Amino acid sequence: MPDHRNLVKLAGHFSLVLAVDDFFLIHDRYIAEGIIIPLYAIFVIYLLVRHRGTILSVDGFAFFLAGGLLFMSVLVDAVQELMPVSYGLSQTFEEGFKFMDGAAWLYFCTRMAAYRLQVAPDHAD
Repeated sequence: MPDHRNLVKLAGHFSLVLAVDDFFLIHDRYIAEGIIIPLYAIFVIYLLVRHRGTILSVDGFAFFLAGGLLFMSVLVDAVQELMPVSYGLSQTFEEGFKFMDGAAWLYFCTRMAAYRLQVAPDHAD
């Protein structure tokens, strides 16, 4: 149980950091992407190594789907100048991957938060 609580806390803090970074464009304006993105990757790898059993028992597919979509968003952002499409289209892909990642991550976090909940039996009065 403490391992599960720790994972919920870490995922919540990671979600907050990602939201603040995305809202204030910290990775674009203040801290180089070459520094902040590897830190995110290291943290996700730490989560996976430290809590792999819990992650896989909760919903490993949703975790890896969210991670893959986040990777695709970062990849499109990193190579959008090299892509043979307009800036608007590359932004559409980047934001689309980010939106789907957010939905998958929300789904995983919801499943993770509800993982230890048990339905109380009905009591006849």
